[in-house]
Amino acid sequence: MPLKEDHDLEKAIQRLDDVIHVYKRSLDYYTIEQLRHKLSDHRWSLGEMYDHVINSALHTYFPAIIKCLNEPDTHATAKTAAGDEIFTMGAYPPTKVKSSARPPKNPETKEPLYDGLHRIIEQARVMLPVVIEARPDAKVMHSRLGALNAKEWFQLADMHFRHHLIQKEELEQAQGIVDL
Repeated sequence: MPLKEDHDLEKAIQRLDDVIHVYKRSLDYYTIEQLRHKLSDHRWSLGEMYDHVINSALHTYFPAIIKCLNEPDTHATAKTAAGDEIFTMGAYPPTKVKSSARPPKNPETKEPLYDGLHRIIEQARVMLPVVIEARPDAKVMHSRLGALNAKEWFQLADMHFRHHLIQKEELEQAQGIVDL
C-alpha cells in the first residue's frame, strides 16, 4: 500500500503536468510581440515570467533535489515560518515576492520556452521514483523557506508554477489577451 507522501508526490506530478499544459496551451496563442511586451521597466513580460518559472525548476529546484540525495546540508534542519506556511497551505500565498534570483530573460522566440516546459515534466517523471525513496531528513536550504527535503523541493516546482498563474493572468489581461 503506498504511503500518503507517495500519493502526495503523485498528485504533485499530476498537478505539475496539468499546469505545464496550461502554460503550453497559452504559449500557442501568444504572438512573440505579446510574449515580449513589457508594461513597464519594473514589471516582467510574459516571456520573462515563463523564463523565471522554467529556470527556477531546472536550475534551482531540481538541482536541490539531487543535492538532497547526494550531499545534503548537515546544518539544514528546519523550515522558516514562511516555509511552514507554504507547505501547510500546499501553495504559495497570493502575495508578490521580490526574487533574488537572476533577472529573467525576454525570449527571442517561443522555442526555448516550449523546450524548457517539456524538459521540466520529463525530468520530473524521471526523478519521481527517486524522490519517493529519498530520506526525509536529508535537506538543502532554500533562501526564504529554510531547510527542505527532496520531496518538498519536488512539490515546490508545482506550487511555484501555480503561484505564477495569477501573474500570467494579470499580464494577459493588461494586454487584452483573453479566452485562451
